[in-house]
Amino acid sequence: MSTATPYGYALRVDGHLDRHWRSRFGDLELTHHDDGTSTLAGPVADQSQLHGLLAGLRDIGATLLSVRPIDQPDPDERSPPFLGQARVEDLRRLRGREDHMNYRRIATFTGWLWIITFVTSISARLFFYAPVLDNEGNYVTGAGNDAQTLIAIGALLELLLIIANVGTAVVPYSIHKRVHEAGAVGYVTARVMECTFIAIGIVCILAISTLRQDAPSGTDAALGQGIFAVYEWAFRIGPGVFVGVGNGLILGWLMYRSGLVPPRLALFGLVGGPLVIISGALVILNVIPAGGAVQALMTIPEFIWELSIGIYLIVKGYRTSSPALAGTQEAPLV
Repeated sequence: MSTATPYGYALRVDGHLDRHWRSRFGDLELTHHDDGTSTLAGPVADQSQLHGLLAGLRDIGATLLSVRPIDQPDPDERSPPFLGQARVEDLRRLRGREDHMNYRRIATFTGWLWIITFVTSISARLFFYAPVLDNEGNYVTGAGNDAQTLIAIGALLELLLIIANVGTAVVPYSIHKRVHEAGAVGYVTARVMECTFIAIGIVCILAISTLRQDAPSGTDAALGQGIFAVYEWAFRIGPGVFVGVGNGLILGWLMYRSGLVPPRLALFGLVGGPLVIISGALVILNVIPAGGAVQALMTIPEFIWELSIGIYLIVKGYRTSSPALAGTQEAPLV
């Protein structure tokens, strides 16, 4: 009878574990069985690691059914979850694009995209669109200084803003989906929805600028006021509501759940997101004025969250202790 230490273990649990838990258990392969159970199987270095795996299953609320050394056959399993070291290496190579990632580069690139969103959004609205915002619909009839060039630059900046916004969700998607795939997809969707309203605003601003330059005879301020109203509502619903859903609630939850950034930092998103949504709803219901002191105050946590995550990712990168990065290897810079 052999007393050699088993190469690995197969841990069978009740129910089908969600695929996103695989990152929490390192090199173990997750297999779903027809009888409604799941098996985590793979190399285990020692008893200490085994106890850690068992504790991890307990922490996620999984019901353990059996623990079997790999070298003991299990005739009840139609498709063995573990076929030796060669099989593990093959599976690692198949997952290469997912597991062999340069997450430091991803973090840095994402951080700079966050900074770009701040620079482009704030400068476009507060400076380049100022002549229109100051005069609203009257701008088409000649009120204020002609700012065709400034408005065009502002529109280009907002186009860059759209690219950066989507990039903050798409670039780190491979990491976010290791935390929760539906959450990662939801974040991309929320960002795209926000950018849809930003694009509507760009079209409205350019239309107002065009009317001033080449307005048909009889054009009055009412036409300009109508287009400006569409621009304002696009801003109030896009950056004014969807930012709270995507950047606040979804991203804050992903970061808090994963530990990719300090949990205390992620709390700003979890708190700021609902505040932005509530303030946007109050504006829609005409309870508070758009852009007033109350809305500005309720936006502060979200502002801190978005600026802080950008700076943190540039300076620190993702926390390597996060379960979302378990089983990954830092790819070399090329």
